[in-house]
Amino acid sequence: MAFVKERVSESDIQLLNSFEMYDYDCQKIRTFGMLTNWVADKEQKIYFTRASISSSYDHYDQFDLVWQGKKIAIFMEIGVSKAPTPDNPRHFRCLYRVKRILAPKEFESQQDEMFELIKEVITTYHYTNIISGIAYKTNNEIILPEFPVPKYVDEVK
Repeated sequence: MAFVKERVSESDIQLLNSFEMYDYDCQKIRTFGMLTNWVADKEQKIYFTRASISSSYDHYDQFDLVWQGKKIAIFMEIGVSKAPTPDNPRHFRCLYRVKRILAPKEFESQQDEMFELIKEVITTYHYTNIISGIAYKTNNEIILPEFPVPKYVDEVK
């Protein structure tokens, strides 16, 4: 798949908002504006974006993945630590610990494929930074431990 992390264009804001991503932490529909980033494969119609940032230690950052026209909510704890190397004193190590996954019941038979997709979008998200609208690659290290067993529900809001 050809995933790209980019700033959501003005023409794509309406598409992103049409998914009506539910912010589970704040208990409301999340709306997106011009400074939103996403990881997308537009040909495959797969979209991944941050739906909310944790507001307390009781909650995790929430990312939503739209796949096959359905939403998957991924709750992560993201940690960053310095890990200098001789050739890069500003090198960082980033831990993406997936704490919970809410997925539609019909994805239960596609769990392995769903896990691979989640790994791919998180990896693309990690290795591309966007500052002042300009995307650039980073060489920072990623750590992505095993995923928990998803909770399968009728609908992910």
